[in-house]
Amino acid sequence: LIDYVAMDIKNSPEKYPETIGINAANAGKIQAEVERSMKLIARLSPDYEFRTTVVREFNDKNSFYGVADLISGAKKYYLQAFKDSGDLIDETLHGLTREEMEEILPIFDGKVDKIEIRGID
Repeated sequence: LIDYVAMDIKNSPEKYPETIGINAANAGKIQAEVERSMKLIARLSPDYEFRTTVVREFNDKNSFYGVADLISGAKKYYLQAFKDSGDLIDETLHGLTREEMEEILPIFDGKVDKIEIRGID
């Protein structure tokens, strides 16, 4: 067994290709791989988390309904604040405010055991 595993969930299945910069024709293959990885992690690791770094240009509130369905039954899920490290390939990206992130939390009611926001004051 693996003690602790963290996996990034970039976006809802329908927005995954755009978010990771691949052709939408590969969406089904990507979704299958993401789901396979999630199941493997949940089965092999007694402690794991899924997380999404929330980027305004990729993650709108509605996209989180798809994420909630995708990770339904997970132990822990974190909404991570996007921060410009000053060394980005694309400097047009922005994070959400705490208030905007808090509006996303109810989407996960009954879907995950624990959800939190991290990386924002």
